[in-house]
Amino acid sequence: MGIIDELASSLGRRDEQPNFRVAESLADDPDPAAVSELVEAFATGPAPLAGDAAAALQRLAELDPAQVAPHAAAIVGQLASSNNRLVWGAATILHGVAAARPAAVEPHVGALMRAVASGSVITQDHGVGALAATGDAAALDFVFAHVRTCGWHYVPLRAERVAPFVGDRWPEFRDAVESRLPEQAPGGARRIRRLLAGLDDS
Repeated sequence: MGIIDELASSLGRRDEQPNFRVAESLADDPDPAAVSELVEAFATGPAPLAGDAAAALQRLAELDPAQVAPHAAAIVGQLASSNNRLVWGAATILHGVAAARPAAVEPHVGALMRAVASGSVITQDHGVGALAATGDAAALDFVFAHVRTCGWHYVPLRAERVAPFVGDRWPEFRDAVESRLPEQAPGGARRIRRLLAGLDDS
């Protein structure tokens, strides 16, 4: 039985557990051919199978991003899909890869910026994290501008995802995030202040 036969839609299931089991199995026992099969299903399969492959690759990118990194270009291709599930799936996978293997994602910052500019909430949530993780100067410029202009209620989470990667551009990041404090509800303001205080102490 191939790896595709173990995904949820192949089993007649509607939950994600089979997809997560596939990822966990690959994390425990790496199999480049099986990962390639998942990427192929994600990029070219029918919508239910592609969605299952996306879920498996998202989980694998969290557990063992090195196995997914060689396929970054194929995953980036789905950022332009007409299927929103695949767009935000690609952004989520790339976020996991970029955090550990930024060089695999850096060549694709242009495509990521376009996806974030026009994407759904989930695409933006993960896309800004992926962009920041690359350390690319243009990507950081874009992310800081995004933090200044995105909906106020998205600022705490996106700031938390960007913060670990700002490096010596910390003053610019702090300025961008602090500019959004007056709009925040009390809980969001507390998250932002806690984040900034932690980075000040690091």
